Amino acid sequence: MPTESFKPKPSSGWAWWVALAAVMFASAAPVLFLPASEEIPWWVDLIMWGTVGLGLWFLAIAIYFPAMRYHLTDTELVLSYGSLLAYRIPYPAITRIERRDLKWSSQSSMRLPGLALWTVPTSGSGRIRMCSTRSTRGVLLISVTDGHPYGISPAEEDRFVHELLARTSQTGVTPAVDLSSVPQSR
Repeated sequence: MPTESFKPKPSSGWAWWVALAAVMFASAAPVLFLPASEEIPWWVDLIMWGTVGLGLWFLAIAIYFPAMRYHLTDTELVLSYGSLLAYRIPYPAITRIERRDLKWSSQSSMRLPGLALWTVPTSGSGRIRMCSTRSTRGVLLISVTDGHPYGISPAEEDRFVHELLARTSQTGVTPAVDLSSVPQSR
């Protein structure tokens, strides 16, 4: 079977990261515009450049937003967010596919409304490896044999699940599927 790629559900989650980058750049700007005669302590320079670096990181997250994809290859499911993130899940490792609502956790993670990336701690579901435009409601959760689930949000969810099941069955695996417990998010 040829590789098939699926886009995520539409989201304006990238806007949060642009806003955070703007805040970082704005907070560093006053130091940049000090008169040349003004002596700046080294620690202020360090904080300013750290803030600019963080702003650039947030901007990169926003720029890569259109590159989020879910690829079904011959042997594995690949979740990618440009060159910033790539999870590879061999089909035989997939044990369950379900739609779930996730609960926020007070622990820090790369999760804002409309975009969740990398490992996200949740209340009740543990740590989930995310590559999703949904951070809480209607996340498609893929459980695997190593115990670390993945959260995604394909735009064509029904077609994605159908194709994923077709490919896993070719490897002799039939994951459990539960898509009825939570309504599909838009």
